Amino acid sequence: MKKQLILILLLTIVACNNQKKETKAKLETNQQTENENVSIDQSLVPQDTLNDPNHFFYLANKNLKEVAQMMLDNKIQPSDNHITFCIMDSLLSRKLEDREFYFDVFLNILKKADGALAEAVGLPAMNYVEKYTTEFIELSSNISDDLFESWASYIGFEILLSSQDDPIKEGEAFIEKLNSNCSNLTDKEKERLESFNKIIIESTQDNIE
Repeated sequence: MKKQLILILLLTIVACNNQKKETKAKLETNQQTENENVSIDQSLVPQDTLNDPNHFFYLANKNLKEVAQMMLDNKIQPSDNHITFCIMDSLLSRKLEDREFYFDVFLNILKKADGALAEAVGLPAMNYVEKYTTEFIELSSNISDDLFESWASYIGFEILLSSQDDPIKEGEAFIEKLNSNCSNLTDKEKERLESFNKIIIESTQDNIE
């Protein structure tokens, strides 16, 4: 009888120990699952895309002119992002007053352009000068020589980048378009345009070498 009681007691102890181990294992597994769920939940938390300069929807809650004014006031910095590209494209706005505004903003972008942004400013600079050549000569009369040269240099670099054959010939063809757009320039304005055209060709040649 005593042997039977001892055997039952031992079996009970072993069973209790096994149950404790199983309970502990379940608790650890549940805790691990909870931790994994927390990690998953954190990854699903939406990002503040409106204030992320690298996101497509950066400042999408504001109208373009408001953002451009912020850039002009140095409250935000231009970058190789969608909003900056839209601002640069606005150089081709239909209204003169809008183009004059974005002209000033674009000058501010030119001052700060580097890296990937520097590679993107040439095309809008080129498109604007080609379409509004006389206007550009008039508006640029009030900017610094450095910015004037920088604008022309970016166009020369863009001609080189987009060249399909001979960038010098393509640069000369572009210059012919500019000259044909300006039949009513004063002698001083013609001289300024010639200076601009010269910088375009020099910039193209320098980058080839």
